[in-house]
Amino acid sequence: MTFAMTHQGDGNVRMTVLDETGRRATGVLNDRNAVDTTTRAELSPGIYLLNVRAAGQWTVEVE
Repeated sequence: MTFAMTHQGDGNVRMTVLDETGRRATGVLNDRNAVDTTTRAELSPGIYLLNVRAAGQWTVEVE
């Protein structure tokens, strides 16, 4: 799974992927200030949730 993320802010931005029970499956991003990045995570087929904490506007595209 590929995650393309942007963040426009001065503070911390963190994104984790949670499984369908709400448990952490993997951490994808933990950074500060403005971000424009793409990262890949190996995940088994299933239902997942994104938990994003950001001090500013953000976007995520998942493929």
